[in-house]
Amino acid sequence: MRPSSIGWLVGSGEMATLVRAFDWAQTPLGPTSSWSPALRMIVGLVVSNRLPLLLWWGPDYISIYSDAYRPVLGTKHPEALGKPFREVWPEIRHILEPLIGAARALVSTALEAKHFVEEALRWLPETEPDNSGIIADAAIPQPAEPISGERPHVLLADDNADMRDYVKRLLAQRYQVEVVPDGEAALAAISRRKPDLLLTDVMMPRLDGIQLLARLRADPRTDTLPVILLSARAGEESRVEGMRVGADDYLIKPFSARELLARIEAHLNMARFRTEATERLRASEERYRAFVSASSDVVYRMSPDWSEMRYLQGKDFIADTETPSQSWLEKYVHADHQERVMEAIRKAIASKSAFELEHPVIRVDGAVGWALSRAIPVLGEDGEIVEWFGAARDVTERREWEDRQRVLVAELQHRTRNLIVIRSMAEKTSRASADLGDFRGRFRERLDALARVQGLLSRLDELDRVTFDHLIRSEISAIHDGADRVTLRGPPGVQLRSSTVQTLALALHELATNAVKYGALGQPAGRLAISWRFEPAGEDGKPWLHIDWREQGVEMPQGGATSPGGGQGRELIEQALPYQLKAKTSYVLEADGVHCKISVPASGERVAAHG
Repeated sequence: MRPSSIGWLVGSGEMATLVRAFDWAQTPLGPTSSWSPALRMIVGLVVSNRLPLLLWWGPDYISIYSDAYRPVLGTKHPEALGKPFREVWPEIRHILEPLIGAARALVSTALEAKHFVEEALRWLPETEPDNSGIIADAAIPQPAEPISGERPHVLLADDNADMRDYVKRLLAQRYQVEVVPDGEAALAAISRRKPDLLLTDVMMPRLDGIQLLARLRADPRTDTLPVILLSARAGEESRVEGMRVGADDYLIKPFSARELLARIEAHLNMARFRTEATERLRASEERYRAFVSASSDVVYRMSPDWSEMRYLQGKDFIADTETPSQSWLEKYVHADHQERVMEAIRKAIASKSAFELEHPVIRVDGAVGWALSRAIPVLGEDGEIVEWFGAARDVTERREWEDRQRVLVAELQHRTRNLIVIRSMAEKTSRASADLGDFRGRFRERLDALARVQGLLSRLDELDRVTFDHLIRSEISAIHDGADRVTLRGPPGVQLRSSTVQTLALALHELATNAVKYGALGQPAGRLAISWRFEPAGEDGKPWLHIDWREQGVEMPQGGATSPGGGQGRELIEQALPYQLKAKTSYVLEADGVHCKISVPASGERVAAHG
C-alpha cells in the first residue's frame, strides 16, 4: 500500500482508512481518480455501513468490504482488500464460479447489495448515462390508485438540499411533492394546504422534526396527519423517542427507495381507510342524531349493570343527562316505584333480554308522569353485556285517559249495581211489608242508608277509601232514639274495599233498624256494643276486618221464636254477604239479644295508625 488521495471518502473506521491508503492503481479498478461516480458512491456506502457488507466490482470481482465483514474473512484480512475473489476464496472457488456464471444475485445475511446500488444511483445526477437501466430495473412497489383520482400530496421537510432533491425525484412520478427546508416552513405550508402525508427530518434548524410533530399533534386539524420521521440516528432509543412523540413511522438514513415508497404507500392507505371509517361513523352519528331529533321519544344509554346512566336526552319530558350519572334512579323514578323498576332491570340483566316496563317518572316540571321504557342489551364478542341502549315514550296522556275511562266504567257499573240493589231491595221490602204504608216507610229508610254511603263516597279523593269507623258512625247517627245506649270500640282508619262498602252498609242498616224496632235500642233496658278489630295478615295472608255486633238487655220472644222484622236483615247477613263479599258471618239469637259476627276482606293499600 501507499498513500493515495480520496477526498470523497469520509469516515474514521479501519476500512475507510485502508481504502484511502490503498494503491488502487495496481488493481484492475485503476486509480480512484478514474472511478465512476457510481463506484465511488457504492464504496462509500459499504465501508461506512455497520452491517457486514462485501462488494465485488468489475469483471474480476475485486473485493471491498465493511468493518463488520472483517470477522467473516478471519486471517484473510486485510490482504483480501483489492484482490479478486478467486485469490481471496480459492478453497470455495468451485462453488462460487457457477453461481457467478449463472448471473445469480448474491445476498448478504442482512440486505441485498443491489438495493444499495439502487440507493446510490438515486443520488447521482440525472445526466449520468449508466443510471437509467439500473433505476428502471428496480422493483419499486406501485401505489394504489387514490379514490379521488388525484395523486396524494406529500410534504417533505429536510434541511439537506441533496436529500430534498433526491426524495422529490423519487416520489414525483407517484405523488404531488412539496419540499421545505425546516419545521417552520413546514407549518406554514400545512396552514396553506394540508398534505396527505408528511416526511420530516429530525435534525433541522429553527424547528426540528420532534418539535414540528408536537405542534401538529396538539392541533385538532392535524392530529391525525400521517408523519414519517427521517433520521441518521440509529438504535432502538431513537426509534422509541420518535414513536413516543406521535410519529406514525421512523426511517433511519440511509434507507432504500423500495422501503421509503412502501412505507409511504402503506401509511397513505391506512390514512384513507381511517378517513373512510371516520366518515362512515360520522354518517352513522348523523343518522342517529336525526332519529333522536325527529323522534318524540326519550333515548338513553346505561352501563352493563345499570349502575350508571351514561347519557339521556329527555325531549322536554324528563331532564337531560349529558354526563354519566349514578343517581339516575332517584332523579327519574319516584321512591314508591324504584324497587319495582329495579326488579324488572335485574330480571333483564340475568336473562340478557330486553327490559320493558311502564312506570311513573318525575317530569321536568317536577310532576309525576308515566313512561313506557324499553332497552336492548348490546353484547360484546364474549357474549357479555357491554351497555344498554333504550328509548322511553311519554304515555302520561294515555294513562290519564285510561284512568278517566276506568272511572267512567266504574261509575256506570256502580250506577247499574245501585239500580239492581234498589230493585232487589224493593222486592224484598214489599214481601216483608204489611201494607203500602209499611212498605213506604221501610223502603225510604233503606234508600236513606244507601244515600248515606253515597255521601261518604262522594267526599273522598280519588285514591282514598271509606273507613269502617266513618261508616258505622254514619249509620248510628241516623238513629233518633237510643243512640246514647250504643258503644263503639275499635281502631280508626281501617279502609274498606270499594266493592264492600255498599253491601256492608245495608247489612249494618238492617241490624240497626231491627235493633231500634225490636231489639236493644227499642227497649229501655237494652244496650248495643259494636266492636271491631283489624287483622293485617289474615286468611291467605290478606287483611281482614272482624266486626262484633252484640245486643244485651233485650226481652226475647217466648219459645225461641224469631224476633219480628229480622227476616230480610238476617238473609242479607247470612246469604248475601258470604256470596257477594266472600265474608264469614254468624247470626245468633241469644237469651238477651242478637249476637252477630261479620268478617270481611279489608283494603291492603293503606291503613291509618290504630288508636
